[in-house]
Amino acid sequence: MQLTQIKGVLVATVVMDEHEAAALGGMSERDLLRAVKRTVGSVIPEHLIRDVMVGRSGNVLEVAFSL
Repeated sequence: MQLTQIKGVLVATVVMDEHEAAALGGMSERDLLRAVKRTVGSVIPEHLIRDVMVGRSGNVLEVAFSL
């Protein structure tokens, strides 16, 4: 048996330390999305990640993405 396709949206919570939160606060939207995609890519291969949406509350990022 082989998994060939996943459809839908996945949501991940990313917690940052104060230094990371300050660095992300100064990033452009494009750079922020790139950094988040790289972080999620540590668990799911980046080439599989398509659309990414990010919400931020303090030092917590809620990341929604599709594969």
